[in-house]
Amino acid sequence: MTTRRKFLGHSATILGSIAFGMPRLARAQSGAAKKLILVTCNGGWDVSFHLDPKPSGLSTVDVPTGSLVTSGNLNYFNADACNNVVDNFFAAHNDVASIVRGISVRSISHDTCIRRMMTGSSSDTAPDIGVVTGHAHGSDLAAPYLTLGSVSFPGNLEGSSVRVGLTNQLALAHQYTTLSPDFADVFPNGTEQNLINAYLDNEAALLGASKGQYGKNQSKVQDYRDSVQRAQGLADNADALGQPFGISFTVAQQIENALAMLERNVAWSVTVSTGFVWDHHDPGAAPTGTYDGAQGLRNQDLWPALSYLADQLKTRDGSTAGSKMIDETVVVVMSEMTRTPLKNMQGGKDHWPHTSALVFGGGVNAGHAFGSTDNSLVSQPIDFASGSADTGGLILESSSFVAGLMQLVGVDPGAHLPLTPVFTAMIS
Repeated sequence: MTTRRKFLGHSATILGSIAFGMPRLARAQSGAAKKLILVTCNGGWDVSFHLDPKPSGLSTVDVPTGSLVTSGNLNYFNADACNNVVDNFFAAHNDVASIVRGISVRSISHDTCIRRMMTGSSSDTAPDIGVVTGHAHGSDLAAPYLTLGSVSFPGNLEGSSVRVGLTNQLALAHQYTTLSPDFADVFPNGTEQNLINAYLDNEAALLGASKGQYGKNQSKVQDYRDSVQRAQGLADNADALGQPFGISFTVAQQIENALAMLERNVAWSVTVSTGFVWDHHDPGAAPTGTYDGAQGLRNQDLWPALSYLADQLKTRDGSTAGSKMIDETVVVVMSEMTRTPLKNMQGGKDHWPHTSALVFGGGVNAGHAFGSTDNSLVSQPIDFASGSADTGGLILESSSFVAGLMQLVGVDPGAHLPLTPVFTAMIS
């Protein structure tokens, strides 16, 4: 609910930005359409192990053992516990990758923070960057936005969203007759399925004519009719969905499926997830029994998968002659928050309302580290055009980061995050 105080405060912010100058607000200045892969590291990773390096010996941050690496305009941390996997990624792919650090999420709640990082908003109806991109550029595909992982926020664009399920139930639905031949007789054959589809479409048309002529009813009826058509596209590409019954997809398996779905033009944007494995308050409950070891183990799962993804995008052909998938795809790797600078009494780390992200692919201003935090891992003001620290600049809020991603993938951010300053430094 907007109170009088919130309204006046928001108005003052807008008037102040006009008077003193701000980064441009979200408006129609989007670039070429790009496909999108979102990788979410749920639970809150520790950015001091990779994307936001701090010098050793600080009293304000428990820095892991390792080394700070500088390569041109990009720097990162190579923690010993990560066994060089971060260093291997940047050594091979800093030509297409950049770091964005010091993103403020203004909360320490997992659900609130991941919503803000993916949608740029705290609203329950706000769609995330994945579905916004899929809806804008791939609405005619079988799965404009495909969720392979555990987290997505389709919001008011749910008609463009497809979820496989935590145990890949979508694949199971398309393999029932193969896995259980005895069930074949209870599934429709081709002729029967066509009759069913015709009936469903006719019912939708009648519903649209009687109750769905205007507003939300109209859009919901159209979403339903589109879903009937998209089901066939998914059935035709069921082999790319992988296998059902897994307790959960590994991030490597999800990435393989994501590549197949994008390459076949079944999906335009895809979300994959590492699972809720980064939340290490008590190292006694962590896989290795130590906080640094647990974070290192998680990174050893994540970064080789990211290296494989970048390798494949650079190798596989794009949609136009002479192009590669990397030229027309953006990958965003994020976590909803980071960990507290100092360890708690148990030797673990708690929630901290700032985070960093890795962005790589087509249109990325590569080879840079943008944004800034102080020696307590608190976001600092920056210039949104250059990404450099600037005492006269702004804190990089998650809304501005998401607005920048929208512009990067060719979507007008003003249509979804109006009056939001756009972070453009990461765009080439």
